[in-house]
Amino acid sequence: MAEGMKRTRTGQEVRMADIPADAGAGMGAFENIHDFAGGAAFSSHLAREAQQCHGAPGRAFLEWACTHADTLARRVRSATAALSRQWVPQGASGQVERVGARFALVGVAGELATEAGLTGWPVGESERAARACFDAWLAARGGAGNGEVAAMLRQVRRFLESHGEGRFTWWHRAADDHNAKTLQRAGFRRMVDQDGKPIKSNSDHQQEYGERMAPADGENTSVEYFVLPEVYGAYPYAYNGTYTITVTGATTFTYTMASNPGGSASIIGHLIGPGAAVMDFTGARDDRWTGGVLGGVLVMNNGIDGPQYWAGSDKLRTLHGWSSTWTAKILAPFKDYLLAFDVTKNGTRYPHMMKWSAAAIPGAIPHSWDSTDVTLDAGEVDIAETSDLMVDALPLGDALIVYKERSMYAVRYVGYPAIFAVQRLPGDSGMLFRGCGAMTPLGHVVLTAGDVVLNTGSGVQSIADGIIRKYIFRNIDSTNYKRAFVATNPQRNEVLVCFPVNRGDYLAQCEAYLNLDSSRAAGKDCKQPSSGCRGVWLRAQERHKKCMEAQ
Repeated sequence: MAEGMKRTRTGQEVRMADIPADAGAGMGAFENIHDFAGGAAFSSHLAREAQQCHGAPGRAFLEWACTHADTLARRVRSATAALSRQWVPQGASGQVERVGARFALVGVAGELATEAGLTGWPVGESERAARACFDAWLAARGGAGNGEVAAMLRQVRRFLESHGEGRFTWWHRAADDHNAKTLQRAGFRRMVDQDGKPIKSNSDHQQEYGERMAPADGENTSVEYFVLPEVYGAYPYAYNGTYTITVTGATTFTYTMASNPGGSASIIGHLIGPGAAVMDFTGARDDRWTGGVLGGVLVMNNGIDGPQYWAGSDKLRTLHGWSSTWTAKILAPFKDYLLAFDVTKNGTRYPHMMKWSAAAIPGAIPHSWDSTDVTLDAGEVDIAETSDLMVDALPLGDALIVYKERSMYAVRYVGYPAIFAVQRLPGDSGMLFRGCGAMTPLGHVVLTAGDVVLNTGSGVQSIADGIIRKYIFRNIDSTNYKRAFVATNPQRNEVLVCFPVNRGDYLAQCEAYLNLDSSRAAGKDCKQPSSGCRGVWLRAQERHKKCMEAQ
């Protein structure tokens, strides 16, 4: 990728784990050269022996595997899950978990080959070698978090290391006419002492350190960097704007979008109509979409037709192993699995059923949903501790939160034999309808049947004050409430709670500006001139006037 002047994507790094070639023993990729004169001699010996014997151990291993086929799949699955739990750090991202599982599978396969008498290695050697490779990959990657976050941090670190002297002005000399000019300034930097206290001015710096800083003083200081938002295009207006779409053909169009605050790029779009699908989707407006991305593959579901996936080109396709007589109200990717909720089979609805697929290979979708096959980890259970219907499912940390109408459950991966564990969460908060929840850095913001709450994973708290709560549920259209949704605007740090309002009684909508809540603030009657909050009442009157003029 680097030779082709292309940037490696995080998904590619997960699918093709890059293991450092230096084993750390001073012999390149080798840890042990087994009494050979050097690495070159050992490498030549391996090449000669591979030419003589390649293929024979593989065929012998297949013969051994066939004789143990009745128990092999379960042994491999159980051993791989156990090693993965040992190797992968607690709280690691799903990306690291998937790569760790692949390394664990290699270790298990090597141990089975040793058991079959094909390697001559001591027991545990294959697991040790696979663990060493996984640890080396994890160290080179830079941690167990999401790769996108690590890549962003590496980019920022590289920028500061490359341009710290040339593009960042010293804070304490920003107003100094004798200071060297900073060309193409990216921000400011300032020195802080060992207690984290900034040395704020040129005079303070001179008094503290004089003309030159002693080495001991330098060891007790650090530098803070302040990056201007324009450098990384952090201003919302760089991405929020009006763009012109130009139709260029029956199924293509172009539009111009800012790729950075100072430039723009012409993007080519492709329009795919319903005919591109294996079957036309038949859902109506209120049949909300669920699904997501599993291993880089887009999966879509509307609750009425069978779920489908997009392989990256051509048409949408039906899921492997999913019966044409099944539907699910909710479909959610989680870990290496697809989970379906509120499933209908052959015309019979099972409203409390949670059904999951077999584990998927990274970059592909699951190949089976057969919960009766003991060699697979597919399964199904009922989430029926409460009788209300399941509404939606959103990931939160290491759990998938299943929202019902008036309750919540946490689904966690526990491995073989149960695969998933389901736990009822305290409280009676649920979700109004599908799409009425959104992920934020603090947790889920959820529109319930009577409130707007924040679910942090450790508890639920109301984030709508009394006036806002009354306004929403006094005005929401009780017939079309299923069209409500919650969305985020990260550039502005906003969460938008959108809902249809009652139609027809426009006069009542205007008069709502003059109700008791609009005329009070902090317990004061703002209608009174001496209340100190007269402006609240005047603004309410102005809004009422504009509302009436619009009728």
